[in-house]
Amino acid sequence: DSLPCHFHTREGLRISSLHQLADLARERKAGSCSPEQKDNNGTCAASYKPELHIYAVPAGRVFMFAPKYVGEIFNLPHVEADSGLPVWLEVISIEPRVFDVMNFFDREESAAIVERALKETSETHRMKRSSTGASGYNVNNHRTSDNGFDTHGKEAQKVKKRCLGVLGFDKYEESFTDGLQVLRYNKTTAYIPHLDWIDDVNRKEEHNFDSVGVGTNRFATILLYMSDLEKSDGGETVFEKGWPVGQPEEERV
Repeated sequence: DSLPCHFHTREGLRISSLHQLADLARERKAGSCSPEQKDNNGTCAASYKPELHIYAVPAGRVFMFAPKYVGEIFNLPHVEADSGLPVWLEVISIEPRVFDVMNFFDREESAAIVERALKETSETHRMKRSSTGASGYNVNNHRTSDNGFDTHGKEAQKVKKRCLGVLGFDKYEESFTDGLQVLRYNKTTAYIPHLDWIDDVNRKEEHNFDSVGVGTNRFATILLYMSDLEKSDGGETVFEKGWPVGQPEEERV
């Protein structure tokens, strides 16, 4: 932590020693090429040379993935899910930066989180009409869903720790996280398009949310879908600035 930078692999794994770096280099040299580096016969192209990409992150800042194209895959073997299945990311938008997270959690974890949220009785954490803003309980017609919080449940803690692992944190810091929000969208309820950081333009909050300087704000949002719906049943998340509605996937950049 005394260095001016900390270092991560392309997949977000923090490198903490020269020994670890040497092991990663050996693994990369012995590994196989990715699908886009193979020729028509399915073997590594003659021009293929194994490379280990290392990213330097300034002290006090956090790692951010650097995707190059829609459809790019980031395998995360350092992140372990209860299912035992490999966790990986697929890029679905470059700007804004959006990823599909695969095999992140399972139905048993989902069911336990929902059950705990529905049984919660405390006024601050129970399921009720969603609010907006950094403090207080502020209801408006921009957000008409219900939500509750699970801050310290067993399954919630496991999921939160896994979230930080996916995002490139090498250790869990409770102060870096929100409570796990459990949202319920019934028919006709929604949250209109919005930015998920906390905007405090009038400086009404005690906390400094201006992360350009020494302040801190929301760095990422991970959305976990607790139930399945048919394609025409609604319930989806739309990233308005990701790509125009109806644009073919091969034209997205």
